[in-house]
Amino acid sequence: QKTPASCYQPSPRAFPEKLPEMTYPSHIESLPADSSGIINRRGLRIYVGYVLKHQTIGLEQVGDGVWDVIFGPIILGRVDVRDTTDGYVTLKVLSPM
Repeated sequence: QKTPASCYQPSPRAFPEKLPEMTYPSHIESLPADSSGIINRRGLRIYVGYVLKHQTIGLEQVGDGVWDVIFGPIILGRVDVRDTTDGYVTLKVLSPM
């Protein structure tokens, strides 16, 4: 029986110090998340998560006042500006179809 340390081999791939900047197509609005994981769009605040602090988040309009919140290729959820409370809108996670 071998110990995990005796079996370990470091990966030849280097891990980046910082993730590359996310870019989105021109029809998706790009917004930076602040140090708390909140994106601000014209006075509307959307909490996307502390783990995404300082990352570029995409907003894609899918209806009148309805936006998909995107990080890279992943749709994090959807917001509806009509559900705003005290300047905040809650991110609703979409269920898989």
